[in-house]
Amino acid sequence: MSRRRRLLADLVELRRPVDEVVGVLRSFPWDVERPLVRVRADDVVRLLRAYLAGAVDAETVTAWADALEVRDDVGIEDGLRGFFTEASAPELFEPVSAAFAARWLDALSS
Repeated sequence: MSRRRRLLADLVELRRPVDEVVGVLRSFPWDVERPLVRVRADDVVRLLRAYLAGAVDAETVTAWADALEVRDDVGIEDGLRGFFTEASAPELFEPVSAAFAARWLDALSS
């Protein structure tokens, strides 16, 4: 696995702090022919459950969504764009909260 793909996987799976991974990823070019990793509903569910358990805060949820939503090297599973749009811009939609997390967990489980 390439270093870039490993970093992207670390970001998707939240194995390292978001700002740390984003900082390292800045050294790679933006343009790629196809995504190197994919974000799946399970990844979002894991993040939201971690938020509800207090393992990550609202700022981390927002930073994670913001870091992933516009990357050419990250594919996003169908049906998740709305989550990324809302979570990355809470000032435009709604703050990340327990109600926000519950609504998305419900939407992703149906």
